[in-house]
Amino acid sequence: SCGASLASLLMAARRPGEAEALLRHVAPGLAAAAGPRNPVALAAAVNLGGALAAQAKLADAEGVYREALPRLDAALGDQHPHTRACAAGLLAVLQAGGSGDEAAQLAARYQLGASAG
Repeated sequence: SCGASLASLLMAARRPGEAEALLRHVAPGLAAAAGPRNPVALAAAVNLGGALAAQAKLADAEGVYREALPRLDAALGDQHPHTRACAAGLLAVLQAGGSGDEAAQLAARYQLGASAG
């Protein structure tokens, strides 16, 4: 979607707060219109998690990633780039929060390096 693309540009411009605001508006609409397992809607959720993590809103980012990851896995498979990006984002949040055991399990499940994120 145009909104999701604009949010990606905002993230690239290091404006995660603006990207977050846009994605909070766009992501639910994409999921409602296209379905919760639509790849574009799921990518918007992953981008929202990234925008939150970039602002150190780790608990919020973790929640977004945890909600999106099983849907991505079911819709696209565990090795799809969107799925792996979500898993890597969740891994980074878990590592930052000191959840080493869960982070290690996640890294093994999605074949991510120990310092992914």
